[in-house]
Amino acid sequence: MKNSPQEIGKSVKKRRQAVGITQQNLALVSGTGVRFIVDLEKGKPTCHWGKVLAVLDALGLQVVLESR
Repeated sequence: MKNSPQEIGKSVKKRRQAVGITQQNLALVSGTGVRFIVDLEKGKPTCHWGKVLAVLDALGLQVVLESR
C-alpha cells in the first residue's frame, strides 16, 4: 500500500536524515517526544495525527490528498 504508515514513516526518516536532524532534536522542534518519533519512523499505525502533522511541518513536509 503506497500510503501506509510504514511508507509515511520511511519518508519522515529519510527527510529527517536529509536535513541532518536527530530524532531528539526533531522531537523538540515538533513538540513531541523521542518515543513518538521512533514509533512514527517505524510506521506505527496508531500514531496521533495531530503530532504526525506537527512533525511533518517541522520537516517542511505536507500531506496532499488526491483522488485516485
